[in-house]
Amino acid sequence: LSIVPFIYMSGDGGTDPIAPADYVIKDDTLNGVRAETADAESDGVPALDWEQLRTLNLETGQAPANLSQYDGKQVKIGGFMVPLEDEQYAVTEFLLVPYPQACIHVPAPPPNQIVHVTMAPGNKAEVAYYAPIWVYGRLKIETKQNIYTESSYSMSGLKTAPYTDAYTGF
Repeated sequence: LSIVPFIYMSGDGGTDPIAPADYVIKDDTLNGVRAETADAESDGVPALDWEQLRTLNLETGQAPANLSQYDGKQVKIGGFMVPLEDEQYAVTEFLLVPYPQACIHVPAPPPNQIVHVTMAPGNKAEVAYYAPIWVYGRLKIETKQNIYTESSYSMSGLKTAPYTDAYTGF
């Protein structure tokens, strides 16, 4: 995991995107992950993007209807893995975040930009430190806290897959 300083620009209940203070985008393919809805849903699974996820208001805990409709449903979300286990090849628990090299050792992204993924029993996710992935599973809109950070979402992960769509940013 990298240790990078972060900035958090808030004025709207925690819905502004964040990025490391010294994070410079040199290539559009490393500019966060937004689902390209037509392509992303071609497998029949609704794809949520980080713009949708960050609409959850951190002050009230309220999710707008276009987000709350997915609570308890099977979805897929594209993002970057922050493993929570010390395993080299496959893990059962990780955080999904919107940009590469997000770190939980310095101020972490706000909770509405973190999905705490626990793979379903018998499933493991291949570790992907710098490559974006899709995570498929059942989304829950709930505050989840662990020793590392707090997240506004949890997911029972069924599988992961490489994220092959073009990135279009936050």
